[in-house]
Amino acid sequence: MYYSNGNYIPKKITDCTDREICEEFLYHIGVPKNKFSEIEAEKNLSFFGASEFETALMSFFNSL
Repeated sequence: MYYSNGNYIPKKITDCTDREICEEFLYHIGVPKNKFSEIEAEKNLSFFGASEFETALMSFFNSL
C-alpha cells in the first residue's frame, strides 16, 4: 500500500512519531507553526496533553 508524505512533515504517516502526527494535524486545522511548541508546553489541554496519538489507516476511505 502506498502512502504519500504529509503536507507539513515530509514523511509517510506510518513512519511518523506521535509528535509529528500532532504537528501535521495542527498544520491542517490552521494553527500557526510558531504556536506548535506553545501548545505542546500547555499541559492542561486534555486532548493534546495526552501526547499520544493512535493512528487508524483507512485504506478504503478514498475509494467510496
